[in-house]
Amino acid sequence: APLYPPMVLPPSALGLPLLPLAGAGVPYSFPLGFALPAGGPTKAALPHNTELIDRYLGMLQKEGVEVHNELVEGITADDVLIIVDLQNDFVPPGSFGVEGCGSFGVAEGASTAGPIIQLIEKFAQAGASIVATRDYHPIDHCSFKPQKGPFPPHCVQGTKGSFFCPPIKEALEGARKKNKDGVHIVFKGWSSEVDSFGSFPYNEASATNRLACTHEAGLSCALKWTGCFQLFCSNLENDLDAPPDVMSVLKMEDVTMQKIIGSKKRVFGVGLAMDFCVLDTCCNAQLLKPGFDEVYMVTDACRPAYIPEVGEYDGFLQDPAFVKGKLEASGVKLCTLG
Repeated sequence: APLYPPMVLPPSALGLPLLPLAGAGVPYSFPLGFALPAGGPTKAALPHNTELIDRYLGMLQKEGVEVHNELVEGITADDVLIIVDLQNDFVPPGSFGVEGCGSFGVAEGASTAGPIIQLIEKFAQAGASIVATRDYHPIDHCSFKPQKGPFPPHCVQGTKGSFFCPPIKEALEGARKKNKDGVHIVFKGWSSEVDSFGSFPYNEASATNRLACTHEAGLSCALKWTGCFQLFCSNLENDLDAPPDVMSVLKMEDVTMQKIIGSKKRVFGVGLAMDFCVLDTCCNAQLLKPGFDEVYMVTDACRPAYIPEVGEYDGFLQDPAFVKGKLEASGVKLCTLG
C-alpha cells in the first residue's frame, strides 16, 4: 500500500467535479511567427480568469508572504523557464477543444496558457532555456486511487491526457524553431513506485509526508527516481508529445535536470498546480548544490488546487501557511508578469 500525506487530495474528493471553466476569453496574438493550424482550437480566444489565483494570493499575503513585489524582467541566456505540467489532464475538461481529458483538472488552469505563452516568447527571444515537464505515469502508479493512492488516474503514458495543451505545444514548437537546443521536454513520475511533484529531485526530508511511495520500494531507495529526466524520444522532431524510447531510461543519469540546465543563474517556475508541482519544483531547485542565484514562482502563470466544499482552506487544498513555510525555508520568491 502506498504512503501519502494528509495534505494531498482527500479520497472523499475524488468523485466530485472540479470547478468548470467559465468566463469570457481574451484575444491573444502569438509573436515569433508561431504557426497555428487553420480552424484549430488555439485560434479561439484563450481563457482569462483570475478570481481564484487572486483570492489565494490574498490568503498568502495575510500569512505575510510578499506577493507581486517583483516583475519578470531582464531575461538573459543565464535564465531558465520551467513550465510544469501544462497537460490536457491538468486543465478542466473540454479546455482548448480537447475532449475526453481533464481527469485531474485544476480550476482556472486553462487561464495560465496566455501568460505562459508570453513567457515562452520572452525567454525564446532572450536566448534563455525553456524546460517543459510532462507528468508521465504508468497505469498502476502508486499515487492512483486504484492502488490506494490519493489521486484519480491522470497523465497515463501514451494517452491524450498526457499530451501538452494545444496552445502550449504550439508555442513550444515555435520556440524550438527559433532555438532548437534551448527547449527541453522532460518527464517525471514514470516509476510506478514513487511520485514526484517537483521537477528537481527530492531528498528524504523534502519527500517525507509529501510523496506517494510503495512500501516495497522504500522512500530512501526511491528518491533516485524523483525529479525530471530528458528521456530520448526518437519522434520528438515530428511531435512534442512523442513517447520516450523504451531503452532511454538506461541513460537517466546523463539526462537529469541538473545536467540539462547546467550553470543557469535564475529559475522561473510556472504551471500547475501552483501549490504542489510548481511549489516543489521551485523549492527543490534550491536544494541543489551549487544552487541558483534566485528562484521565482510567476504567480499569474500558475493556479492552485481548488475544489469547492472539499478543500479545507476556503476550497483550496493547500494550507497557505504551509506554502509560506516552504517558500521561506527555500528562499523562493514570488513575481509577476505585471
